[in-house]
Amino acid sequence: MRPGLGRRLRRAARPSLGLALTGAGALIAVVAIASGLGDENDRATGPPVRVCRSETIRTTVARRAKARETVTRRRPISAGATVTAREAFPDGGASVAVTASATARRTLVVTARVSAVGRGSVTVPARARACARDPNRDEAGFRASLRAKQRAQARAQRIGAPRALAAARRDATDRARDDGGRQAQSRLRSAAAEQQPELERQATDDARLKARANAQARALTSP
Repeated sequence: MRPGLGRRLRRAARPSLGLALTGAGALIAVVAIASGLGDENDRATGPPVRVCRSETIRTTVARRAKARETVTRRRPISAGATVTAREAFPDGGASVAVTASATARRTLVVTARVSAVGRGSVTVPARARACARDPNRDEAGFRASLRAKQRAQARAQRIGAPRALAAARRDATDRARDDGGRQAQSRLRSAAAEQQPELERQATDDARLKARANAQARALTSP
């Protein structure tokens, strides 16, 4: 049985429709490529333009440093005592009493060695100039400005680094001295508390010897 007329016409039209769609797609692709080439040509046309820019910045440069300090502290301590000694006369009768006082002194010396880390910073203004080339003037200006800022930043670092380092060393030295002073004072208090009883015993012994010697001398010289 032969197909109807309508079906035969539809079959005959399919290849033509495919060819028409293929041709339309190729045309769209060619138009897109041509449009892209036109954009690239617009961006690249013309000779390079040289643009220069100057930039001024203010940047903070920070550094760290370490310092070691030796701190010595001294403290005099003393203790006093009074002792009475009694000595009999040579005849064995009466006796004589003599009171004597003595003071024992010494100086405590403590040394502390301390390390500390300090920080220093300075704010430095810097100015630099740079140039760039590009067919697009705005792009050339952007690149020139960026290079100028980078050069100014590098210049600020060169100028500020020694100053920041010096400030960091001063800060580290001050911190080390403060910490060393506190440690030395603490050690002095501990040493004084430990040695004070010994100093008092020494003062008592000295006073006793002095009183006894004076008493013996007086007993021998008395009529």
